Amino acid sequence: MRTHQREIVVSVIALVVMSLAILSYIRSVEKEKQSAGTDLFQLVAPDPDALLAVNRPSIVTRMILNQKSLYSAFSSGLPPVFLSLIKESHEGRMIFSFHPQGIVCYMKADGREVRSIEENVLQKRFGGYAPLKREKDGITYSFYAGTDSRFFGCYAYGGIWVGSYSRKLLEAVSRRQTGDGQPLPAEIGELRNAFDMNAPANILFPADDLNLYVSSDQSPEWRIRHRWLATDLFLSEGRFCCYGNLPYTSLPAVYYRSMADTLSRRVEQLYPEIHMTFQINSEENKLYYTGCAPF
Repeated sequence: MRTHQREIVVSVIALVVMSLAILSYIRSVEKEKQSAGTDLFQLVAPDPDALLAVNRPSIVTRMILNQKSLYSAFSSGLPPVFLSLIKESHEGRMIFSFHPQGIVCYMKADGREVRSIEENVLQKRFGGYAPLKREKDGITYSFYAGTDSRFFGCYAYGGIWVGSYSRKLLEAVSRRQTGDGQPLPAEIGELRNAFDMNAPANILFPADDLNLYVSSDQSPEWRIRHRWLATDLFLSEGRFCCYGNLPYTSLPAVYYRSMADTLSRRVEQLYPEIHMTFQINSEENKLYYTGCAPF
């Protein structure tokens, strides 16, 4: 009789353990579905100055960040912790949004990937001290103390990892993620749909940064009127290249060379390490530009 009772108890325990395992698996699958269906661009904090999408971190690390001139250009805009995140993230897309208050990094990450970020990036970068934990509206934020008296904050929620030196930006992203924030501006949403997501990286930046124009004695000045420009970054035959398009203009083809020269000067003013030359062609009511620079 006692043997029979033990068998019943063992069977019940086994059923409970199996049920918990199945429930845990179902929850894990649901979280993965939720994460897979999340558009990172829709989480971008309000009013970005620019966006950088790193679609293939391993290629960006191997072919771009390992080149001195390109590394200098990237590091001038991204603090070391973000460069470390790119180097350690060999799979999956990452987005960086740039704001007056700071930079935000967004990426999809399951529990294993979150632990990898903590162990291989944050603990190494900010020492072995335990981060400060703060909970707000059901989200737990971790803040790591830096040597420059700043705190790097991050949180993981719904299969998404977000990090920034700005607590205000982190909370703005979390509100957007939980449905309380404002949607992405329509113009940014339209332009990012034109990205080649197979390119190693894409950039969305204000047209005013280039101050691009063409003028002559025979033609009135033409200047970009759109606020944003979208560009794909890629590598071709040992060169670092970018590709995109500009609003159409009916200028004669002879002025495209002037426009290409202006683009080259503007890029070199922004990034003296990169000596890029451009070609511009018109097709289907758009001006397409391709710029390349040797390593």
